[in-house]
Amino acid sequence: MSARDYTRGLLASLERKNCVTIAEWAGHSSPDRLHYLLERAVWDERELRGRLGALAVEHLGGDGVLIFDETGDLKKGRASLGAARQYTGTAGRVENAQVSTWAVWATAAGHALIDYEVYLHSEWFAEGDTRLGEAHAPGPVAKRTKDQQAAEMLRRLLAGPARPSAVSATGDEIYGNSPHLRRSLYDASLPFVLACASSTKLRTDALIEPARADELAASIPTRNWQIHAIGKDAKGLREYSWAWLDLAVAEETTGHHYLLVRRHLSTGEQDVSMSVKGWLWWVLGACRPLGRWRV
Repeated sequence: MSARDYTRGLLASLERKNCVTIAEWAGHSSPDRLHYLLERAVWDERELRGRLGALAVEHLGGDGVLIFDETGDLKKGRASLGAARQYTGTAGRVENAQVSTWAVWATAAGHALIDYEVYLHSEWFAEGDTRLGEAHAPGPVAKRTKDQQAAEMLRRLLAGPARPSAVSATGDEIYGNSPHLRRSLYDASLPFVLACASSTKLRTDALIEPARADELAASIPTRNWQIHAIGKDAKGLREYSWAWLDLAVAEETTGHHYLLVRRHLSTGEQDVSMSVKGWLWWVLGACRPLGRWRV
């Protein structure tokens, strides 16, 4: 009951959300039950995450996209696990914040958060174990980057009881530039579309030496661009020009590899992504993975 009330309170339209305000909103006589839930109650986080993943796959379907992204919560103090001055998209700048890496399962039926990891800024390790203990960090904590956290969440999903029947993955540059995540996806034989930096060096079969992704994009003939919409907003259809190039396949990988480019129709601003294992046609047909992340 306490967990239910606390979760509903977090989703409610409250100006401030803490144990006191949520307890009052839920009709509790005091915030003691919620304090106990957060501070002293014992529960198995791994078991809960496994159940959450199973529920998501059961109700949303087993054919979908695993989306990796990070989100931040602004903090006033330093006590919350992971709180540090760091960039967060929530504010669009460097702020004191707690940042988490999220994994979201999305299908045609909907989407749901199925896993997460709190990102620990390097300052947390510079101060030793004392600060981690004061923040009630769950056991020994290893320093990991956001892309390494994403690779671990992928491993948990595939090893868990709720493994979906068909998994594809997508994420922004943090994950597209990650050899850890790409290696995990290759090993699992999963298709993916991951954004990459414009400076990423890629090679086509026609090139001996790798070239920058933005240079390859500039070489695509005008006749090869196609216009596709990724959805609607207040101004109508959100249309972009799309094009792709076949990339050379590394010896240790298999499947088809593409450089996928999305260009804004009016500004010319463009995003480049790596597409692997034949996902390109599905992307251009449905235009879902490179739309707004469902997180």
